[in-house]
Amino acid sequence: MLNHLITIIAECQINSEQIKQLFVDPHMAFQMLSSNGHDIDQSDIKRFISLNDEEIKHLISQFNSNSEARFTYADFINSLKLNNNNNIREALIKLLQQEAINFNKVQILKEDSNFNPTEIFNQIDQFGKGYITHRTLKKCTNLSNDYISAFFRFLDKDNDGRIFESEFLSAFKSSQKQQQLAVQYKDLRQSQEKEKQIIQQCQQIQQNLQMNEEKNSQQRIKQVQQLLQSRQNLDRSKGQNSYSSLLKVRQQLLQIDYIRRNSQRETFERLLKYQHQLIKNIKEKNEETTQKQKNLSSLHDQLYTMRTQQDLSLKRKREYSIHSQSQL
Repeated sequence: MLNHLITIIAECQINSEQIKQLFVDPHMAFQMLSSNGHDIDQSDIKRFISLNDEEIKHLISQFNSNSEARFTYADFINSLKLNNNNNIREALIKLLQQEAINFNKVQILKEDSNFNPTEIFNQIDQFGKGYITHRTLKKCTNLSNDYISAFFRFLDKDNDGRIFESEFLSAFKSSQKQQQLAVQYKDLRQSQEKEKQIIQQCQQIQQNLQMNEEKNSQQRIKQVQQLLQSRQNLDRSKGQNSYSSLLKVRQQLLQIDYIRRNSQRETFERLLKYQHQLIKNIKEKNEETTQKQKNLSSLHDQLYTMRTQQDLSLKRKREYSIHSQSQL
């Protein structure tokens, strides 16, 4: 149970951190490279990474097409082809999705009848110090240092290298905000799936209409060709009387074709009306989805604020406890 718990928590933390890297500010990366804060030249790149002159020239040419030996922040952004709004939106959705996945994994652990956070903490804190460290946790498991470090980053909010029992137990308490976030994310995903199905239906309807129109056109052309061929044959064999009969047959066929086209036109108009209604529903769903995404972002901010307040409260309690012990 201990190895399983640490593995789940560590993987959740690592996955969230990988997504959070998508929020890295390109301006911060540019300032890290530039020595004057305005542009980047060969000396800046040499200072940052070991490359020869040809490699550095090639690298600079990737950011500046003017054959200059330096490039500006505008060249840097243009070369990266960043779309901040879309990138941030996609990264935020991925982050919310990962947080919901993390929450569900922790919930599965909580629902396990064998899961007892107090017993697990005591299993690690064998000497009853009231906190655990990397060293004590390493002795109790055979997991890698990367997983143990990720586990500490998830629970050790003040980064003092220790996880107190209150921090450990607090991480596995039920959170109404987290549950609400998971439910709303699930609703959002279902709404997106419905919109996708509606779009696919519209595309299928358009494709069917085009295929039917092409098929009917080919049939009409074939009928006319057959009619002309029949008329020629009859003219050769039966003369003018047969030709008159053929004209009557042709007129009847044209009437039948006219009736068929009217029927198809009515069918097409009904399908077109249905398509317009579907598109209207899609727009309404998109507006609803946008509002839900805004609500999710707000919930995420509230969750972050709540966690920060909890961490601050725990830190104050722990400092007060340590201060009281030192006075004793």
